[in-house]
Amino acid sequence: MLTTTHVLVGAGAGEVVHEPFLAFFLSILLHFVTDKIPHYWPKNQTQKNVLVIIDWTAAILIIVTLILLPVINKPSVVAGAVAGLLVDALLVGVPYFHKTKLGLWHTNRQPHRTSTFFLFTDMIFILPLATFIILKGF
Repeated sequence: MLTTTHVLVGAGAGEVVHEPFLAFFLSILLHFVTDKIPHYWPKNQTQKNVLVIIDWTAAILIIVTLILLPVINKPSVVAGAVAGLLVDALLVGVPYFHKTKLGLWHTNRQPHRTSTFFLFTDMIFILPLATFIILKGF
């Protein structure tokens, strides 16, 4: 899944459980669960780089928005969102962790697809969760 999806799934978990510690760990668990859903990942390195830049920028902007928007700023929502980002930040972004057994397991178990049709698997999670979090926060 895209990191943005993981951030929103984690934020949604935080909205449901209302406990930051529980939201954090539930978000990590949900990260691994949602990674099993087939999702888009391009073969072309330039396309990968562009996708990662857009995805991570959006994910960070969502977290900053969750922190700064007083209506939504709840510790459990922020904790869930951060945990959603943290798994990929560590296991994919940090070369040391990427080469560990957990990092390799995380990468190898994901069903990546090169058809852009599979961007919709991320959209199925992103749009409803963003709507849920925003409406629930109000």
